[in-house]
Amino acid sequence: MRVIGLSKGFRDVLALQDVSLDMNDGEYVSIIGPSGCGKSTLLKCIAGIIKQDSGEIFIGDREVTSLPPEDRQLGYMFQEIALFPHMSVLQNVGYGPRVRGKDRRSSREFVGQIMEMARLAVGSETYPDELSGGASQKAALARAIAAEPELMLLDEPLGALDAHVRAALRYELRRLVKELQLTAIHVTHDQEEAMSISDRLVIMKAGRIVEVGTPLELYLTPKRLFTANFLGEANFFQATVKDCTAYQVTASVNGWTLNFAGSGYASGERVVLAARPESVILTPADRQASQEWIGTVRDRMLLGDCIRMEIGMNNNLTVIAQTPNRGLLGMVDRGETVRIDFSVGSILSYRWPAEGLDAELALE
Repeated sequence: MRVIGLSKGFRDVLALQDVSLDMNDGEYVSIIGPSGCGKSTLLKCIAGIIKQDSGEIFIGDREVTSLPPEDRQLGYMFQEIALFPHMSVLQNVGYGPRVRGKDRRSSREFVGQIMEMARLAVGSETYPDELSGGASQKAALARAIAAEPELMLLDEPLGALDAHVRAALRYELRRLVKELQLTAIHVTHDQEEAMSISDRLVIMKAGRIVEVGTPLELYLTPKRLFTANFLGEANFFQATVKDCTAYQVTASVNGWTLNFAGSGYASGERVVLAARPESVILTPADRQASQEWIGTVRDRMLLGDCIRMEIGMNNNLTVIAQTPNRGLLGMVDRGETVRIDFSVGSILSYRWPAEGLDAELALE
């Protein structure tokens, strides 16, 4: 699938601005970004539901820019469960093959295989209003797949489900798409969902693609500050470079010194540093040691497998730390004084953004 220079405006709003994207066959790509960034508009332009103002769309080797949705050979799965209420699950899943003229026997066998692969364990005469939310979405996915699409488009497909069902179903969704060697574009606002099932992520902001990469690349080494802020949680420090060698930079952060790996900066240059909460290392404060990077635990929150802590530093910074939950072993109490360090190579550095830090980090 290939999109070249796609733009779309609605009155005074430019929803898409010269968007280009290439996908490999069999790839599972998720598009994420803040509300109103253009991700659903992009998906609907690819589907032919919305007509773009300019640009070209290719599915496989075919240009489909001007084709209606029914001629693009797509499977489309919405957040709103769009099963035909007057048809049984079997009839819903078999709708695509019947429309394409498959004979009844081969169609029934094919649909049965799809339902089995989707692990849709319901009776053939079960109707949509008798299904749970998870089973309904499985049926909707099976119906989309039974149409034998060249490209699967998934628009917030799990958004209406409760958290437990959503978490289980996302892995089923990826398994099925991969087993059938389909190419899929998945739009979601759920970052965890996107990172856990995607081969690549597309990050969008204000109608443009900001960055594209694997989930690991974009989480550990994002090239843009916006990506570091949007994807997961991060501590951001405004800093000034004091010294820079070929391998290491020394910077001042609110009067305290911080060393990190890097090069190419000039003395006195303003930079922005970022550190993920899990890269923050906590140790008891030593009164005999330097009083830099010392703070007090203000708050502590259990997140299941990890503990999130807010630390008020003695130089008026706030640092978020996240440590594995080991029960009472190594538990840090509220009010306790701690020293923080950062794991080797974990600090990301960025030149000061031309449009200003607040504008670069803004999620709206």
